[in-house]
Amino acid sequence: MTTPKKILIIDDDELFADAVSKILRDKGYETIVFNKGTLGLAALLENKFDVALLDIIMPDKNGMELIKEVSEKNKDISNKIIMMTSLSDYGCVTRALEYGVKNYVEKNESTHESIANVVENKLKELV
Repeated sequence: MTTPKKILIIDDDELFADAVSKILRDKGYETIVFNKGTLGLAALLENKFDVALLDIIMPDKNGMELIKEVSEKNKDISNKIIMMTSLSDYGCVTRALEYGVKNYVEKNESTHESIANVVENKLKELV
C-alpha cells in the first residue's frame, strides 16, 4: 500500500481551504490546513509535504513573506509551492517566480475542483 501524498494548504479563508481540502481528500490525498501564515511557515520549512497551496493575502503573515523566507533557507521547497490569490497582481507573480515558485492560480477564476487538478498536475511534474 502506498502512502498518500501530503498536500499543505495555507489560506486564511477557512471555507475555501476546507472545500479544496475535502476534494483532495476525496481523491486520496492527505491534507494539512493552516489558516495563518505564521503557523504554515513552520510546516513549509519542515518540508514534510509533496505540494503546498499558499494564499498570498493573509492578515498575519502574507504569502510573499513566507515564500521569501522559505526560498532563503531552501529554494527547493519553493518549487513545490502553488501560489493562490484573488488579486491579479503580476508584480507579485514575478517576485514569486524569482523565489522559485513556478505555479500560480487566481482564486476568483478557479473552482475548487480545478485547483485540485492543478495540484495533481504539480505532483506529476515533480516525479
